[in-house]
Amino acid sequence: MARLRLIQGAVAALLLLGVAAMASGCGDDYVFVCSPLPTEAIKKFEVTTFTGDDGSDADIEFCIELKGGPKDYCATLGGVSDPYQKGAIDTLTADLTVEAGQLSRIFLRNRGGAGNWSLDGDDWALIGVEVLAQTASGTWISLLDVASGDIDIFLEAGETFDPDCAF
Repeated sequence: MARLRLIQGAVAALLLLGVAAMASGCGDDYVFVCSPLPTEAIKKFEVTTFTGDDGSDADIEFCIELKGGPKDYCATLGGVSDPYQKGAIDTLTADLTVEAGQLSRIFLRNRGGAGNWSLDGDDWALIGVEVLAQTASGTWISLLDVASGDIDIFLEAGETFDPDCAF
């Protein structure tokens, strides 16, 4: 009986340690579900961003990494005038092509560049993002869908949002 109480006490101590670790900041990590890679070549991407309470005048890039190579290919997101304002939902395009099965990773990068004239500056609060890929046949496929409010990530110039989608 004493041995059973000792084991129960050890289990309770481990549970308390786990709760303390979560309370000390481990809960800030996000887990994202990424869709399977399309079997066709990709001819462009559409990225919808959801901006939180901190808008930005920075240049935001959508980047890809291809299999077998560490080089990133990035395109400044465009198609909307004055994107990334407080509370805005912006749908932007990235004209990057990928051969079938070669996409390895996707991410967003805050390149900064807002300039001294900017009221919003380079910092940006990202609270949601959706990434669609248009295949060679014209079909749109969702690669990543993080609903507005599911994340609260503050990106300063030079920082990236990497959902850890390994295709």
